[in-house]
Amino acid sequence: MLATLNANETNGITAQAVADTVVRAIETARLKPLYAVGSAAPVVFALRRLLPRTAVERLVS
Repeated sequence: MLATLNANETNGITAQAVADTVVRAIETARLKPLYAVGSAAPVVFALRRLLPRTAVERLVS
């Protein structure tokens, strides 16, 4: 799994994927404290369920 995450990080994500997420965040009535985009997004969302908000923010910042 780590090798896959490293390969995805090397390849990166498209600017369009990030832009789409930013547009969705701007257009929503209620902002979320965290928007994750890319190959590590599922990991971030799992961490959000397991750890306090401040711990997740420190890990992903």
